[in-house]
Amino acid sequence: MDTIRLEMAMGRNIPDAGTVSDQMFDHFTREFIAPVLEFCTIIDGVGFWKGEQEMTKILYMDIPQSDVEMMTAKFEQIANCYKTAFRQEAVLISAVRSVIEFV
Repeated sequence: MDTIRLEMAMGRNIPDAGTVSDQMFDHFTREFIAPVLEFCTIIDGVGFWKGEQEMTKILYMDIPQSDVEMMTAKFEQIANCYKTAFRQEAVLISAVRSVIEFV
């Protein structure tokens, strides 16, 4: 099945204030992600922002093309909350074509 994978990369460095802890991210997930998304996958990653390495949370979901506009708006809502909560300059949202198969 052809789908679109929406991804959001959320850096965990907080400017001049340490990092987003697992506990802080769990609270953010309960407060701002779970009420907005019925499903998603969140994995840990390593990213770079302006030449600095940082731990990253990557949220993604595969959706039908018909849902991209609606779900992108939800991702933007979550990204803006993350930026405010953890003083982030930016949160990356990307969309890529994917093919999924449930086996």
